[in-house]
Amino acid sequence: MCSLCGADDVFVTGVRVYDEVRRGGLLVGLLRGRRITGRGRPRAVVGVVVVVAVAQGCTGAGSSRTSDSAAATAVVRSSIPPVAESTTAVPSTAPAATLAPVTSPPAATSAVSSRSVGTALDATVLPSVLSAVVYRTQAGAVGGFVYVLGGIDAAGVTVAEVYRVDPSTGAVTRAGALATPTHGAAALTFGGRVLVFGGAATSVHTTVQAFDPATGQTTVIGRLPGPLADLTAAAVGTQMLLLGGFNGAHGLDTILSTTDGMSFHLLGHLAQAVRYPAVAVAGGDVYLFGGLLAGGEYTGTFSTAIQRIDPTSGTTTVVGHLPIPLAHAKAVVLDGQILVLGGSTTGGPSAAVFRFDPTTARASKMGALPEPDTDGAVAVVGDTAYLLGGISRGPIATIIAIRLLPAGSATP
Repeated sequence: MCSLCGADDVFVTGVRVYDEVRRGGLLVGLLRGRRITGRGRPRAVVGVVVVVAVAQGCTGAGSSRTSDSAAATAVVRSSIPPVAESTTAVPSTAPAATLAPVTSPPAATSAVSSRSVGTALDATVLPSVLSAVVYRTQAGAVGGFVYVLGGIDAAGVTVAEVYRVDPSTGAVTRAGALATPTHGAAALTFGGRVLVFGGAATSVHTTVQAFDPATGQTTVIGRLPGPLADLTAAAVGTQMLLLGGFNGAHGLDTILSTTDGMSFHLLGHLAQAVRYPAVAVAGGDVYLFGGLLAGGEYTGTFSTAIQRIDPTSGTTTVVGHLPIPLAHAKAVVLDGQILVLGGSTTGGPSAAVFRFDPTTARASKMGALPEPDTDGAVAVVGDTAYLLGGISRGPIATIIAIRLLPAGSATP
């Protein structure tokens, strides 16, 4: 969640901005940009009024938008431990200071193949794109389809729309809407539904939403113990863990456990309190990669730590380190290998793909995505991971398919 509430530094790209934030006045920007399209739908929108205000301890989120069928409400309750209700409202926008000059995304058929440990990394930008530019969104796979839920659109508005991606045909269709617009949430598939935990819009949420692909309807099924955004989540057996995040005032080291999305208990504490880490499950353990430690969301202090969490005891150990500080990345398990995809570095969005070996606790670069991608969503269907939306050289609607092929295989 970005902050425009009395920040010390404001970074702007591609526009002229009259900044009266510190004085509590109106922030006015003059738009100057262009749109890159793909197959009649937006692939990337760049050059919009993009502002990042760097101030630790501010909540994020700006205006929110939802369809008539979804209520645009955001409920905030006490944090962990309980504190006064948080109501800070701040527009949330894409980062600007670290974005490279605007260039077109790669062609729809571009691919990058890199070999490692007997396999070749195949990462391809698909011809299909999402129906709208979106970042800081969530995704879940149900019944062979990928569902993309909420996020922030090109105008910096938190949205409630849910889209369905059919990997077999490439078709992207609107599947419904969340009950509450949200970004920076965590999503897990549970019992044929996609559960969306927390997030933010005009304030930090406590809601747990359940989207049912069969009906296209979303219901609020529970409340978190306190407001929680910028978190990540992992499923181990019947247990769902919510790790780290932000309560509207500071980062959290909490590990919450639930088996139904309605009741929660504190399982343990992380070795490092982080926001926006990547997460993967392997060998019955949960691994967190990097994350934001302090400061601005894209300009702050990023972690290199690889944290291993025992889901039974809640014990956390730092078992290794990434080659570079990283936040806003995504992680997946393909063919038994853990891959960390993209993310934000101190130099901006990254295209790097790292492979992590739990037996040696070492992370090494395996290859690269076709384009940098940070703050997208990820889901796995079969042997393919799909990285959806995010920020590259601007917010994007791209879908990247990632597979591991036998070494020496030609890219199809």
